[in-house]
Amino acid sequence: MRSRFIICITLLGCLFISQFAFASENPLTASVPSFAPFQFINDDEKCQGVAVVALQKITSDITEPINLVFLPYARIIYSLEYGQLDLALVFKNNYLNDSVDYIGPVSKSRVVVLTHLNMPIHQYSELKKLSSIAVIRGAKFEDKFDNDNALNKFFVESYHQAIKMFKLGRVDAVVGSLVGLDFELREQNLDINILEKSFQLGEKEWWLHLSKKSSYQHLLPQLALAVEKNYRPDFIYQTYLKHLNNCQSK
Repeated sequence: MRSRFIICITLLGCLFISQFAFASENPLTASVPSFAPFQFINDDEKCQGVAVVALQKITSDITEPINLVFLPYARIIYSLEYGQLDLALVFKNNYLNDSVDYIGPVSKSRVVVLTHLNMPIHQYSELKKLSSIAVIRGAKFEDKFDNDNALNKFFVESYHQAIKMFKLGRVDAVVGSLVGLDFELREQNLDINILEKSFQLGEKEWWLHLSKKSSYQHLLPQLALAVEKNYRPDFIYQTYLKHLNNCQSK
């Protein structure tokens, strides 16, 4: 009986060591929305992006090496689902209910539908009259909107693409976070005051998503404590304001 117990303990120890070794050889991979202002692809340490700053603060006490990877939004969701990505800081995505552990919330962002001044939206039902609404592929903004197949949605990869199409008149509207839209309007020399007339769709929370297939599942308790410690509803917005003066056109 004792020999069986020793064998079991030995096997468990070997399993733990092998998992630890595997994790050590494979750096923790993490991602955030890979477009401005959430991530800037440059070498300026002071200007890495709003979501990058938030992720770095939360993981500052993690001793394992973290490899930040650049992925399209839809690819982030796919990679979390299939364990090709360990961790991501994005809007909470209910599509991943069975594939990730949600760690959060981290912060909040206002979600709006931006339209031209001659096409104001005052209530949700009026969204149906729009011929096209630019939507980030793979993103979730508000349950009713996300599941509304009666709306004419045009999927894009970034706010830059969405606002460019909006500027050229190829879409009637853009749905997104107030921070993201504000930044791109400034970048493309459009009047940011039109945001004051945008339709308020709601608020969305930023959450850490840890893939259930990740070899770093053992970090879940530590990450949960870090998120709880650093949570601020306006963290993303306040970080964005600090970036405004230093990070445009980067």
